[in-house]
Amino acid sequence: MQISQIVLVDDNQDFLAVSQEFLEAFDGLKVIGTATSGPEALDLLGRLSPTLLIVDVSMPEMNGLELTQQVKKRWPSLPIIVLTLLDTPLHRQAALQAGADAFVTKASMDDDLIPAIQGLQGNGKTH
Repeated sequence: MQISQIVLVDDNQDFLAVSQEFLEAFDGLKVIGTATSGPEALDLLGRLSPTLLIVDVSMPEMNGLELTQQVKKRWPSLPIIVLTLLDTPLHRQAALQAGADAFVTKASMDDDLIPAIQGLQGNGKTH
């Protein structure tokens, strides 16, 4: 089975820790780096070779949509999931227009994040 090597980006350290623990409870998912800002994430992506980026929208310096646009310019094949508290059609549309491959709300993370990752791993099959 292919292992997803994930970089998580969120300005909330507690949420990063919870998210990493949540993801690593699933076989085949490994968080190889975390960042609390867009610039830090870009630096990490330049040094690591993740197979997936999960990014929050609301962050200081560079928000998640700006980060998504920059990442897609530099690494166009890197899948990006926007994971946010901002659950509106406008935010969903903005994330997808910025280049995100999937949009998951933090409120539905327990149910929706793993299927979104599996869908981006290629065939979308869960077994």
